[in-house]
Amino acid sequence: MRLSGLGLVAQGAIQQSFLARLPSFLDRLTLVMNPRLQVSTRAVNALRAGRAVHRYAELEPIKSIWICVAEELLERTVADLARAIPLNNRTVILCDTLQNSRHFFELNHAAARVATLHVMPEARERIFVAEGHSVALKEIAAILHAEERKLIQLEPQAKPLYVSGLHLSSHLLLPWVGAAVESFRLAGLSRSESTLAVQAMAAAAMRAYTRAGEKALSRNDAAYMQNLLDQAREQIRESNPSLAEFYDAGAGSWLKMIGGRDFWRAPKEKARAMAAGSSEDPQQHSSPSAAK
Repeated sequence: MRLSGLGLVAQGAIQQSFLARLPSFLDRLTLVMNPRLQVSTRAVNALRAGRAVHRYAELEPIKSIWICVAEELLERTVADLARAIPLNNRTVILCDTLQNSRHFFELNHAAARVATLHVMPEARERIFVAEGHSVALKEIAAILHAEERKLIQLEPQAKPLYVSGLHLSSHLLLPWVGAAVESFRLAGLSRSESTLAVQAMAAAAMRAYTRAGEKALSRNDAAYMQNLLDQAREQIRESNPSLAEFYDAGAGSWLKMIGGRDFWRAPKEKARAMAAGSSEDPQQHSSPSAAK
């Protein structure tokens, strides 16, 4: 696609953003805007690209506007931009937000071509995830392609599922790590021994899941865990009631997953399976005597 100049609404330490390490972005950067001129000037100096401005209206000549501000400032920034200039057929790319492009009413109501973009965590800025308007996605893809970076494109309605994966594999995992470390410590291991044991066990579990998928969740392991729960629940409770409650709840959820193979199926797959079952030959569901 034909590439032209772009504008950036920036806040904070923009030099720490992935944008500062995308030469193909910086080569196109024309204007850098912040309501405080000294902030936009610092951003221009840090990026060594663009010209500092401090009014949204000054972005009107620009057809592609990128926004890189803190999440808590994003709603206000978007509203201010939509009030200042017409956005019809203008591309607006929101960086580092976990909201999807349809969330921003002011931009969509103004007929802007909206997309969201951020880096896949722990990917060393080699893999990016984006969703939104096809024109905006093409612009993002062109910039990343020039830098030999990979772009994963999501449907807007799939963004919450992606965010769920981020949280389940990071923030929501940490309490389980903490509970495992506490269990080992109560058993007599030192903190360093406990953390090393948890790290090794978690790495082994991840390798098993990578190799075998849901088959790594063995029914034999489930039976063993159920027996352990029945036998050790009270001893764990005597040592630490909160830990026992946490362990009980986590084990219960895990056993529930193991108990139903349909747990891992997507809703559409479940519907197809049900439809396939209902379309079977009725004679296959006749009485036991008939089957004989």
